[in-house]
Amino acid sequence: MLPPKTTARQCIGRPSIAPSAVALAVALLAASPHPARAANECGADGPGNDSLTCSAASYPTGITYTNTNGLTLNLTDPTIAVLGTGTGVSLQTNVGPTAPELVINVTSVDSITSAGTAVLASSGAVGGRVAITIDAGMISSTGASTTAVSAIGGALGANAQVTLNGGQISSAAGSGITASTSGATGTGNATVVVTGGTVQAASMAVGAVIAGPNNTGTARVAMSGGTVLSTASNGLAATTGGRGQVQIEMSGGTVTASSANADSLYASSRSGTYAVDVTGGTVTGGSANGAAIHT
Repeated sequence: MLPPKTTARQCIGRPSIAPSAVALAVALLAASPHPARAANECGADGPGNDSLTCSAASYPTGITYTNTNGLTLNLTDPTIAVLGTGTGVSLQTNVGPTAPELVINVTSVDSITSAGTAVLASSGAVGGRVAITIDAGMISSTGASTTAVSAIGGALGANAQVTLNGGQISSAAGSGITASTSGATGTGNATVVVTGGTVQAASMAVGAVIAGPNNTGTARVAMSGGTVLSTASNGLAATTGGRGQVQIEMSGGTVTASSANADSLYASSRSGTYAVDVTGGTVTGGSANGAAIHT
């Protein structure tokens, strides 16, 4: 095991990934309840890539947009409270034009709480971008095997990214933040950027996950600040089941994996290359076979 504090550490190579690592992460995403309803709580979704601001003080049944052809949702009021029995804030499409933009900006809210995924953006369209940015608020998933914040690029080349600048992310029995893409021959990238805030999760705390044996997308996690804690799995994880690159970059912040055999930073690629670069911050692995950095 490496010492808890690591600086200027680089790991580069071409390892073999355990198939169960990607399979488990994708299974957690699939297990999260994603009910299909079109409530349009923040106003009507117009044609093409448009933008809406959610301005009500309370959304007691969540915020849901289904089959959009491109939409940006902005949550900007610090008094907003969103409560969802399935998904808290959900923006999804399986249709629409090529390269739709699905974006959720949580600039300022009081809380988003759900038994399923608290904040979800998911695309099944060809190309485009799925992006979630969290700047403030308490974002919580209370159900079993759920992910608190999830951006899903799908199998047809859409990129998925989650950016955490502030706020508190928690998942009582699942993952904290994930960005994922899939597809046997997919090309979409999965990226998570953490500059501040806190993440606490029972499972993988922060992960960029790509599935598909010939997928060429890049799985990347970059952290420059904030605090990440996993109580039963890995802290930061970047994995691919395909042929693309895996990257973890850490220049600040604190990452802790507190359980036995858990790793603070975990990078793995089935047949591509990986790189781990730690130039600042603190990383602490779990007991037994846990490590600060595992590649």
